[in-house]
Amino acid sequence: DQYAQERAFHNYISYWQPPQSGSILLHPQTNDENSVVANAATSSSSDAEYFAGVRDQIAVRVATPWDDIDIANLRLSVFSEMAPDLQAKFCQKSCEVLDHRRNKGATCLVAAIDCNRRDSIVARNVYQDGADYDLIKPRESTSSQWFMGSVEVSVHEFYGTELGKRRPAGTILYVTEVAVLPEARRTGAATRLMLGVDELAVLKGVESLYLHVDVNNKAAITLYEKAGYRIIGKIDSHPMFEEFTMRLNLHDGATKGRNHYLMEKHLTDSPSWIDVGEAADAKFVAEMNAAMQAREFRGSLGFEVGTSIQHLT
Repeated sequence: DQYAQERAFHNYISYWQPPQSGSILLHPQTNDENSVVANAATSSSSDAEYFAGVRDQIAVRVATPWDDIDIANLRLSVFSEMAPDLQAKFCQKSCEVLDHRRNKGATCLVAAIDCNRRDSIVARNVYQDGADYDLIKPRESTSSQWFMGSVEVSVHEFYGTELGKRRPAGTILYVTEVAVLPEARRTGAATRLMLGVDELAVLKGVESLYLHVDVNNKAAITLYEKAGYRIIGKIDSHPMFEEFTMRLNLHDGATKGRNHYLMEKHLTDSPSWIDVGEAADAKFVAEMNAAMQAREFRGSLGFEVGTSIQHLT
């Protein structure tokens, strides 16, 4: 019945206990800790030296509900040409989704740096891109830290999927919505966010990380591969991976013609698997082959306002 299903779902996600909001996962290096980094991140250094120095000064922490509006605005930055009424609708819906997913155990991580560094970082990117990012006026903030980007991790996507059934609860984590402000790119913020995900995963005993990426987003694919992820092939891999992708409605052509890779990263040499037996496995494979022919699976991840959400890096 419905009550039993809800109880089973909450039992599953209970194995993932999000850390306390505001917890710092990656501390910035201070001038005293690394004078080389401090000297590199000066206005007189080359762009490569400057951004290399900035990277290690970026902190990564667990987001709080007060970060929701920054995260919503960040995701909105993909849709810079939206009409004002759609922008307001998107931000409102985004905050609602963040709260809804938080109630399911989803956790956002935030990359931030001392506000005093903001102007020089933006100036470098304005010079590189020839764009002003509408930054005549700095983004409003009541914090001493400049919000640069965010990423979201969760476990509830695995519930009811074959992948979720074959891995012990709490050993897998899904990564989504990796996003960095346009004016904060090239700083290594995305790399720091991925390191923050690793830090959180190890802290919580997670063995494997999974994420989806648009096949045409070469920059994101490169970022994830450098972070240790690999693409799971669709031909030579077990059908449970394709089923997982289909459950999230990210199979080929499902989201306005876009295709996605599923990528994975193991944090241990011997990840844990649950043996379901040869008969159960054969039955699942046969059912999946039939389902893939008919495309019977339907699911949802995120939401749409005028156009589909894209992941920024």
